Amino acid sequence: MEWVKNKVSLRRHAEAPAESANAAQRSFWAFSLLFLTPSFKLHPAFLATNGAMRLAAHLCGARVNEVLNGEDAFLQTLSSLGFKRVQINATAVNGVDTTKLTDQVPVLADVIRRNPQLEFIIQRSAETSPLWEPLLTHNLANVSNLFDESKGTGTLLQEFVTPPTDVAVGYAGGLGPANIAIVLPKILAAAKGSSVWIDMESSLRSTLNGADVFDVYKCYEVIEKTAACGLMKMHTR
Repeated sequence: MEWVKNKVSLRRHAEAPAESANAAQRSFWAFSLLFLTPSFKLHPAFLATNGAMRLAAHLCGARVNEVLNGEDAFLQTLSSLGFKRVQINATAVNGVDTTKLTDQVPVLADVIRRNPQLEFIIQRSAETSPLWEPLLTHNLANVSNLFDESKGTGTLLQEFVTPPTDVAVGYAGGLGPANIAIVLPKILAAAKGSSVWIDMESSLRSTLNGADVFDVYKCYEVIEKTAACGLMKMHTR
């Protein structure tokens, strides 16, 4: 569906903590199996969508630190693989030294300017305010924000902030098939007609044969419940 994006969380395997190493490997190999041939060329099934499949890379750990330090070689690789959006998860839980965020704003702004082909999603929370607040003053056209006080931990969204008028925003935090029909109307009420998107991850996974796997059926359940809210014709990000 044209209003559904597919996100892939990416971190370097070597620096992934033991408890998340399997998740990191799943993310990479799931991407490889779905979109790449063994020779690391784009899979014909992906190419057949003519770019209709929307890919967003969520950077974690060392991948975030690379960008914050001005390195963008990996970003250019992502762009060549069909990714059009990149989320910067600059939080302590994602292995980032948040005490340096203020000093890294000019560096990140320069990286964003050098990569106009990508949209940069910045997690917008109290913890990341030293990054996203001053970054907005740089007037970068390819920057958006994600309201996510859960910082990717899956804690249910409680505060529904009205979007600012100067930057596109999305909402995240514990959203999933079990609560989307209740929470989505609250998000739409806060949005006041603005175009927004929603983000979810852990709630779209299931245990199958003892393995933690991405569950496409849960995705369809979310789509059905979203459509039931009258949004079938809405063209989201």
